[in-house]
Amino acid sequence: MRALKLIVVGVGTASLLVACNGQDASVEKNNALEETEGTASSEESVKTFVASSDTDDDEVEDHSDHPVIQASDALESYEADVTILASIDNNDPERLELYIRMVNGDSPQLHIRAEDADRTIHTDGKTYHNNGVEWVDITGDVAFEQLHRVTYKSAADLFVTLEDRLEENEEDGKLIYTYSGNDSDIHTMFEEFVGVSFGVVDTTDNENEIQIEIDSETMYITYIDFKSRGEDSQGEFSLESSVEFLEFDNVDDIEAPDVSE
Repeated sequence: MRALKLIVVGVGTASLLVACNGQDASVEKNNALEETEGTASSEESVKTFVASSDTDDDEVEDHSDHPVIQASDALESYEADVTILASIDNNDPERLELYIRMVNGDSPQLHIRAEDADRTIHTDGKTYHNNGVEWVDITGDVAFEQLHRVTYKSAADLFVTLEDRLEENEEDGKLIYTYSGNDSDIHTMFEEFVGVSFGVVDTTDNENEIQIEIDSETMYITYIDFKSRGEDSQGEFSLESSVEFLEFDNVDDIEAPDVSE
């Protein structure tokens, strides 16, 4: 019987731990941490979301002129509500909710709230983490790019990578893009996007559904919804994630927390 746990690893990254009965949980956690730290940063280019087995580096398109990428490059600040649900073997799904405030710029600012508590703040070049007891200055311990996975830039990069596979409709000032199918690499792309790992579970055989909504006037992505269900040799698995982006260019400066000396 396999078990899983959806937790906040490090300071802001979600990781799905998958284990079998009898295996040491600390070993599983260390393995998950190593795997998470080895994955590509969410701030990297769209190459992050292209399946290496199918695409040569020379074939990766330049999307810098795409209106969604141009809107992303000009975005100064935003908020995001992120929900992740995951399960294996028909168990009740594990759930993780994140609230994110982000101010872009030469000195970016970040606020992450998870599990009903402020967890991470980055401002004025310093990073602070709430360990459940107090705020701790961890500046220099973790690169800013690794503080969390779901950024607006990574969402824009993911969209332009998937766009050719999506069906487009327009409704009430929104461009709505949808997909339903079993392209095996899509599940992997969304694992990377939300920073989740299924560990040893074989996620190749799956059915996926995607809905992405874009404001047709601003070309800002406002909503992403993803559902994946599949089965490997040991049982079933599922991953669901939704991201709502809001308060575009309307986020105040983020203040540093009180840190004990």
